[in-house]
Amino acid sequence: MDGSLKIKLKTFISMIFLSALTGTPCLYSEYENSIIASVDGDPITLFDVVNETVKSEIRKSKVMSGEELRKEVFKNRKETVDDMIDRHLIYKEFKSKGYKIPPQYIESMIDEIAAGMAGGNRQKLIEKLNDAKIPYEEFKDKIYEKAAVDIMINEFCYRLVNITPEQVQRYYDENKSEFIGPPKLELQILYLDKNGKNKDKIGKLSEEIANDMKKADENIFSSLVKLYSEGPAREEGGKSGWIEDKNMRPEFKNALKEIKTGEKAGPIDTAEGTYFLRISGFVPQSEIPYQSVEDDIRKKLGDKERKSRYEEYTRKLREKAVVKFFFE
Repeated sequence: MDGSLKIKLKTFISMIFLSALTGTPCLYSEYENSIIASVDGDPITLFDVVNETVKSEIRKSKVMSGEELRKEVFKNRKETVDDMIDRHLIYKEFKSKGYKIPPQYIESMIDEIAAGMAGGNRQKLIEKLNDAKIPYEEFKDKIYEKAAVDIMINEFCYRLVNITPEQVQRYYDENKSEFIGPPKLELQILYLDKNGKNKDKIGKLSEEIANDMKKADENIFSSLVKLYSEGPAREEGGKSGWIEDKNMRPEFKNALKEIKTGEKAGPIDTAEGTYFLRISGFVPQSEIPYQSVEDDIRKKLGDKERKSRYEEYTRKLREKAVVKFFFE
């Protein structure tokens, strides 16, 4: 098994501890032991599902509430049920084929987990499991099952995926619209904070700056920024870096729509203060070179192929199984 699968396993184990030690924001607590699905007669309970989803639910509960949170939790749990069904069937396939994982390999994985969670002390790990009311043998079985499923997925869905240069080139040629870089501007920005050091004379100072920069080139504008600006990159002449047109704030976009490279705009009054802008560079919409996106395309095609193989693999497993759901 490769390193990425071991990382997934550590995440899985961490979620077991998180659920047991911190508790779960269970929106259906009165039904947590209810059977919500079965696979060939083997039940999947709400408690099983929550053990898998608790980490994301805690995170979501910090930024969502009410009906929005309820819908998101339900969606997350439904997806998790589907994933648990697939993994149950994959593990069943693993056992039916008579495959085995060497005991020493599982022991080495437990040592890795102990190193990360108990300072390398196996006994301390067992004590943590006892505190969380997780029997050690059950813990070990979970590791074995997780490892077995990941091995099967890697072997039958991921391992033989090979995206050729011809496939990458063809995707690039057939999807040119995806590889058009948007227009970009490089701005110099002079900012006067309405609550800053010049708040009592910001109006008069704005007039003086506007007059000084009527014929200002880059050097003069940079000098004015260093002298007056309360914004970022002051010592660099207020250079903002490249900004895509779509990401520019509306006040700036409106002020710059008739402005060319080297020209200035301002004063621009906003809720927080007054801005003066100078366009120091412009890149029009252009085609992104193949070399710049080759790796991204290969990854995208690889991910798509792996997902397709996984869906086909689990579809065939489901065809041979009896899967029942007990929720709507």
